[in-house]
Amino acid sequence: MAIKLSAATRASAPLLPESLAHAIEESRACLLVAGSTWPQDQSMLVTLLKEALDRGDNLYAIIAPHEPTEDHVRALLAALPGEAIRYSELMKESTAWVVSERVIVVDSIGKLFGLYRYADIAMVGGGFSAGVHNVLEAAVWGAPVIVGPNH
Repeated sequence: MAIKLSAATRASAPLLPESLAHAIEESRACLLVAGSTWPQDQSMLVTLLKEALDRGDNLYAIIAPHEPTEDHVRALLAALPGEAIRYSELMKESTAWVVSERVIVVDSIGKLFGLYRYADIAMVGGGFSAGVHNVLEAAVWGAPVIVGPNH
C-alpha cells in the first residue's frame, strides 16, 4: 500500500514532513492512522503494533489519543520504546529529515482530520468502551475504517 498523495492532498497544508510522506510512499508501507483512541483502544493497538514491528512488517502508524494529555502521550511513548516519536518533535525537524521511528504519537489537538488523509487504513477509537467516534472524518478521505465492537 502506498500513502495517498492526490492532487487535493498536495494542495492543502502538509501535516507530515514532505520527505517523510514521500519515503512512506516510496517504500510502499501501509500507514495506519488511529484517531480519537482511548486507553482500551490503545492497549489492543500497542500490542498489535509491537507484533507487526517485531515481524518487520512494512508499517507506519499515527496514533491520536482522544485526550492528548501529557500523561496519555507519555504512556504511548513508553509502551513503544524506540518505535515512537511525538508529533511535535517530528514537525520540528528539517524538511529533509526522515523519521526512523515507525509510530507517531499526536500530542496536540486539531490535526486528526487532516492526518486521516494520509491513511491507507484508519482506526476510529471509542469502540472498545462507550462507543465509536466519528467515522466520517476518516472515511471522507477514502480510507477503509475499522472500529471496536461498540459502534
